[in-house]
Amino acid sequence: MTTMNEGMAMTSGARGVRSKQALLLVRPTIRTIRWAALLGGAAAAQLVLWAAKGELSKGGPIPLLPMRLAAVLLCLGAAFVLDDDAGATVEAAVASLMLRRGLRLALTVPVVGIAWGAALWAASRLAASGRGTGSVAPPSLPVAGLAIEAAALLGVTLAAGAVATRSLGHGKGGVAAGPTLLAFVMAVLSLGRYWPLFPAASSEPGWAAAHARWALILVAATIVLAAFSLDPARRWSILRRRWRPQTHGRLVRASRAPVAGKP
Repeated sequence: MTTMNEGMAMTSGARGVRSKQALLLVRPTIRTIRWAALLGGAAAAQLVLWAAKGELSKGGPIPLLPMRLAAVLLCLGAAFVLDDDAGATVEAAVASLMLRRGLRLALTVPVVGIAWGAALWAASRLAASGRGTGSVAPPSLPVAGLAIEAAALLGVTLAAGAVATRSLGHGKGGVAAGPTLLAFVMAVLSLGRYWPLFPAASSEPGWAAAHARWALILVAATIVLAAFSLDPARRWSILRRRWRPQTHGRLVRASRAPVAGKP
């Protein structure tokens, strides 16, 4: 019982230390985030929607291509979220990479969500503006499906940035994440005949299946992002811990094997 109480006390103490570290890191993290790129992506998304006003307000089913272009532009702006020019300096800090990166995401992902919500609102208003005031209600945007697509694209972008940061160094992840996102979108479009991910309307038969695939892409991207947000030493310790029991078992069996005719 005493050991259990001591373990619980140590766990609560560690949580308190991490909370204090996160609070101390908020202001310097806000200063190092590249807000210009993020806000530029949000502005570009709005610009694309207003440029497609004629297409959105022409009546009939709402075209989804402008919304998808807006999502790509917003994700391109978010590609630099994980970039931290001071990352190499703070690698030896007590706060882990997971904590520092989680704080950056906690500060920026809500901004991306607000920008995406503003894009959905603008598209809905533009679509309703060309349908007059008749008794027939205008068709609504498939908000849930578009949100899954946007979240998966954002996940791919952030995962690519995390991998690129580990490979190229701090402050260079966004330079690789943007082209990786564009390459991913081009690959999806080229494979659309065999693995459709961009159905034209929510009434198409493959809409549900396509967004189940988007959900799987989001889960895979989240796993990659989490894996590459671990400190290198911690990641290797986890891998060693995973393989150690099997190795230990083999050594035990080998030590018990008969040698030179001995029983």
